[in-house]
Amino acid sequence: MKIVTIDDSEPALNLLTESVKEAQPSAEVFAFSKPSELLDFAAQNIFDIAFIDIQMWGMNGLQLAERLKNYNPKVNIIFVTAYSEYASDAFNLYPSGYVLKPVSKESIKREIDNLRHPMSNKEDNSQMLNDELFSMFPASDRSLKKIPNESVKYLELINRRITLHLTNGEVLLSKAIRSSFKKTVAVLMEDERFISPHKSYVINMDYIEQLTGKSFIIKGGIEVFIPRYRYTEAKDKYFAWLSRKGANLADLW
Repeated sequence: MKIVTIDDSEPALNLLTESVKEAQPSAEVFAFSKPSELLDFAAQNIFDIAFIDIQMWGMNGLQLAERLKNYNPKVNIIFVTAYSEYASDAFNLYPSGYVLKPVSKESIKREIDNLRHPMSNKEDNSQMLNDELFSMFPASDRSLKKIPNESVKYLELINRRITLHLTNGEVLLSKAIRSSFKKTVAVLMEDERFISPHKSYVINMDYIEQLTGKSFIIKGGIEVFIPRYRYTEAKDKYFAWLSRKGANLADLW
């Protein structure tokens, strides 16, 4: 298990880090005092839990957590704060939990024992399209009883209907969605292999052939344009994914 801690106050960071080590002696713990340093680490490393102080100068803990989830949607975010009024804002990011200061071994252990995304001994490669999303496609259009996430190439929203492109060439068309596209695909986006570079697309990064200066090229020659304001975030997440899979990023340029 890998755990990161961050607080811009050195005494608070030391107490937090030591409490984590006492609560989980077998874990690898990495401590940071600056959000930028943790983001650099996250771009190259996978970790299971992040204990994040909410009130920091520059980038606060809520903003940092949102950035970290771009790298790994399944990271367990646990906010650390002296102010309970931050709880409502924190819950919008679907954290694993939060701890009030001053932290203790007991409060840390309680959160580790009740993680939103429990630790697994091996990577789960058999995740299935969640039932809510799967049920939106008419039964007559589905040749499979269940669709593994790995069989999804990309999804596209057109006129409030989702077009699901599978790796076997099948194309399924959903019923009209009532909620936003972002909310509809939220569970799918918890699978770290997926990225949403555009408000109307979700792509399985295993099927991206190329990143250009303005778009992703999906296998089959499909080009998905990336809005300028999303480009850096999309590039960072894609490169982090490639790095975790052992790709040589220098070969991409």
